[in-house]
Amino acid sequence: MSGPAETLAEEGAEESERGVPALDETMGTLGRGTAALAVSTAAFIFLGFLARVTIARVVSLSQWGEFSLGLALSSLLAIVVTLGLPSAVSRALSYEPNVEARLKIVRLTLIVSIVSAIAGSVVVFVTAPYLAAAFHDSGLTIVFELFAPAIGFTVISTVLAAYFQGVERVAPNAIFNMALNPALFLGFLALALAFHTGFFGIMVAYAVSAGVACAAIAVYTRAKLPKALSDHTHSSEADPTGHVSLLSMSIALFGAGSLNLLTQFADTLILALYTTTAIVGLYAAGMTLARLFLAGASALLYIYLPVSTRLRRTRDFDGLRKSYVTSARWVTVLTLPVFCVFFFQPGPTLGFVFGASFNQAILALRILTIASFISVIIGPANAGLSGLGHPLANLTSAGSSLLINVGLSFALIPTWGLIGAAVAWSVARLAYTCLCLAYIWKVYRVNPFASQFTKPLVLSLAILVPLFLLITIPVGSYVLLLSLVAVAYGVCLLTIPLTRSVERADLVLFDASLRRLGLRWNRLRNFLESHQTRERVAPTAATP
Repeated sequence: MSGPAETLAEEGAEESERGVPALDETMGTLGRGTAALAVSTAAFIFLGFLARVTIARVVSLSQWGEFSLGLALSSLLAIVVTLGLPSAVSRALSYEPNVEARLKIVRLTLIVSIVSAIAGSVVVFVTAPYLAAAFHDSGLTIVFELFAPAIGFTVISTVLAAYFQGVERVAPNAIFNMALNPALFLGFLALALAFHTGFFGIMVAYAVSAGVACAAIAVYTRAKLPKALSDHTHSSEADPTGHVSLLSMSIALFGAGSLNLLTQFADTLILALYTTTAIVGLYAAGMTLARLFLAGASALLYIYLPVSTRLRRTRDFDGLRKSYVTSARWVTVLTLPVFCVFFFQPGPTLGFVFGASFNQAILALRILTIASFISVIIGPANAGLSGLGHPLANLTSAGSSLLINVGLSFALIPTWGLIGAAVAWSVARLAYTCLCLAYIWKVYRVNPFASQFTKPLVLSLAILVPLFLLITIPVGSYVLLLSLVAVAYGVCLLTIPLTRSVERADLVLFDASLRRLGLRWNRLRNFLESHQTRERVAPTAATP
């Protein structure tokens, strides 16, 4: 796997030769993709929350823990069974200039993904009794058996969406995987409850919704993908030092994805070995909320991978640094208000979502919230590593994170229970993101800590922390809770012009949004333009 950097130091310090139009193209793609995926992610979060809250309220705490375990294991295995193909094929299609070569990549990877999906589902179904025995709960057998088909459907849906991701089109993933799938689950869940099918019907609803969504994106792909591959053309003058073979990328990202997902769920699985499914259910409630940060950032990570690939292909390293800072800023604006609510008002938040019986997870939620928030505002480092062609570095970071999680879980969970699990996951998550960031800083001098990132963040925290400390929200006062969230978003947006941190990328996104809505806000546009930052994004790159 060839690295880029030994020949890039001098060029990395210069302005891109393509200039402002290239930057506008990059930021426009990031802005449009992030906006579309942000809407679909919000739908995914809302619909998923509604479904999970419904399940948590209609089944016993032990059944909720069993469902959470089944969901955790199926999600983990779905990533393993994809064999690293989604990110690998996305980068390969983005870097490959020849349409016929792209079609060959699609045909090969589609066959591999279908075979892998079928094999993965069959293996999980057959081994379900043994998996249940490992957790000392025979009731998990039927859970794993019914979740098994969803694994294969998820694998195929993810790979199909990755074909469009490679040509910087996010709509299929946004529509079918992020919106339609959870909407179908909520609908089938309502039917299951209406017909009183119980816990069994709930799990069937999950598998069926995954299958219908997979069929829908398959039909769409057959109709739209050939034209998308041919329309997204670019110059054949791609930098050869940034090329990574599909096989090498897939193997490394298969390992990284597997290790990363093991890191996400290892603490939950180890917690299940030492405690009860009821405790797992409490921990799953806190983790479900904490992962909202990761879900919010996933919209940007998804589009940043092909964008960083394009910037690497054209050697636009100045654009790479600017786009990274902008990406980190946008994620911060999206997640800081949520962080304040979860950290300073954990009781009302858990009560609002899951009910008062989940208040035992308050401290765990606070620990998980801090780690999740910090890890996402650092920026899309892991997506950048993949897009820039460093899957081995991603694999190494993921492996280190897993070792930390497993080691701390076995050390802390026997004594501290769900608090120990929260600490183990939090340290591992931060280690993974920081290791990824350290690598791209070393090679490309990319980091988010420019003044246009730090100034609004510091000012927002200076305003919001005292506000949330002074206001106490009684349990059940959900209007006040949602009003605080709205105020927090207003503060985060206002601090950007107040600190003169408006970037050209913000204006590009603002103009595109107004055009889409058919609006003209000239005064606001002029105000934002007059408060643009005047500072450089990153220091000059040193020789690696």
